Amino acid sequence: MTTNRNRRLRPDKWRSAARVSWFYDIGNVFQTGNKVKFLGPDDITPVTYHFDYANLKRSTGIAVQWLAPLGLFRFSYGIPLNPYPGSTGKFNDETERFQFSIGQAF
Repeated sequence: MTTNRNRRLRPDKWRSAARVSWFYDIGNVFQTGNKVKFLGPDDITPVTYHFDYANLKRSTGIAVQWLAPLGLFRFSYGIPLNPYPGSTGKFNDETERFQFSIGQAF
């Protein structure tokens, strides 16, 4: 026989198995050296990616981690704060707002 107490969700159980967080991310990838040549969308125009603070991309969002019986489930939803619309020489930024993963945290 189960009681009402056992049927209710227990916050202490979820406190040890799940967590929610807000994140702010900043970064980018830049070329160092001349071993690899990058071409723009027209496959003709050479593009160089050198470090510049103005080119750093920023995003913010919310993330949930849940330690389930099958393993660690991670879900995140991010919003780009300064996406690049593209030009004739550089590709536009691809937007991927929702991500999830299953497995170990690194």
